[in-house]
Amino acid sequence: MNTNDILLMAQKARFFVKDNEAYSPSSQEDFELTEHLERFAGLVVSATKPQTPPCPKDLFQFDCSVEDVDLVCFLEYSPEEKGSTDSHGSRYEPDIEECMTLNNAYIAGTDVDIAHMILQSMVDHIEVTALEKFLDK
Repeated sequence: MNTNDILLMAQKARFFVKDNEAYSPSSQEDFELTEHLERFAGLVVSATKPQTPPCPKDLFQFDCSVEDVDLVCFLEYSPEEKGSTDSHGSRYEPDIEECMTLNNAYIAGTDVDIAHMILQSMVDHIEVTALEKFLDK
């Protein structure tokens, strides 16, 4: 956060800004400043609090709740693939169903990734539910 960000927040909190300094209107009593100070403090906190990173290109964002914890998940989509066969039609490789693979599971509003800590059964549920949502697009 730089000086311009702070001054912009002061303006949003309805302080008077002049020559790179923020002033309260001189006619206000201390108790009248409380609203402006609380608004300014809220803006500063929200600007400095870590946020969930943006979804990387080529991944799908899926918001969900697991065990009452709100998560922002990033998943990779893999389309269905037909397995290869030899010249006689015998299979070399099996068919692969389309699926989603969980890459990240951030606690909503933070930069804390807990994907590696989630039980596999929960990961499976997230991946299946995300695939259903992805296909409904």
